[in-house]
Amino acid sequence: MSQGNQEEANAIATSWLTGLTRALQDADPQAFAASFLHNGWFRDVLTFVWDTRSLRGPEAITSYLSDSSRLANAEITNVMVDEDPYFLPHFVPGPGGAEGVEVGFRYESRLAIGRAYAHLEKDEAGSWKALTLAMI
Repeated sequence: MSQGNQEEANAIATSWLTGLTRALQDADPQAFAASFLHNGWFRDVLTFVWDTRSLRGPEAITSYLSDSSRLANAEITNVMVDEDPYFLPHFVPGPGGAEGVEVGFRYESRLAIGRAYAHLEKDEAGSWKALTLAMI
């Protein structure tokens, strides 16, 4: 496993976050779910509903965010990489030895300011996607 540098980790995380931000701004559940690996997990903690949900896979994520227009109603804006040193993009070993990138970010919703943390890995095509994303 190669240890990538900070600039490379930042470029990977920023590119992924740009796509996720576009999906949030467009209120597009399918585009949001497309940012996940086929076995990826999404944890929603009080961002889209007043509850905690864990969903696995793009189909479940799309269905959840489409229900009652959850994604559109949240009105997520001002998505940006968290500047806390512990949340800046960085390379980490992933499950099974795969190299991953982790990143924390902040966002605003219609009702609150939130934080999120993602673990990204490459899919079969070499694109970086979320294995896990928690929005709190």
